[in-house]
Amino acid sequence: RKRRILVTGHSLGAAMATLAALDMKLRYHNEYDVQMINVASPRVGDPAFRKLFDSHFPSALRLVFDRDLVPGIPKLISLYEHVGHEAFIDGKGNVLIDRTPIEKSFVRGGKTSFACHLIPTYEAGINAHMQRNGHEPFLQRVNRTWEKIYEKKAKGKEDDDDNDFKDAKNNSKLCEGDAAGSGNVVADES
Repeated sequence: RKRRILVTGHSLGAAMATLAALDMKLRYHNEYDVQMINVASPRVGDPAFRKLFDSHFPSALRLVFDRDLVPGIPKLISLYEHVGHEAFIDGKGNVLIDRTPIEKSFVRGGKTSFACHLIPTYEAGINAHMQRNGHEPFLQRVNRTWEKIYEKKAKGKEDDDDNDFKDAKNNSKLCEGDAAGSGNVVADES
């Protein structure tokens, strides 16, 4: 049985994860089962790249949060395309997989926002989805694990990364508030 490698990333890291996953799959396909799930990825390649990637990763997943501006770039839609299957999520935990053009036209709300691109915003959407779908025990275990990590860090000296994370968490509330108030979501133009 092959060992599995899950390649993932957020934003530019997601774009890099896309390239790395394909590289690993082409080099080590006999040795490893390489899979990819990325978060908030911009478009990475041209149509030929998308076709090659999708042929090697039929179950690759791209998580896209409501009104996140990064998955909509670069704007040159005909030159760059997304890879894999889109899992579109909002702050209430609603998820649409591979939205149809009709769903994309109806699932559209306010302006895109950088706050909707932040990791805590994605975390809130994933948590809401898990709560709505009966995964509360698993979610509680994950949260306890994170709390232990943060408690350990809190006993030590706070560093700039901790402060950056707190700022990001506060900014993500801007996105949550907008989405909760309007009840609308916005699609990336893929």
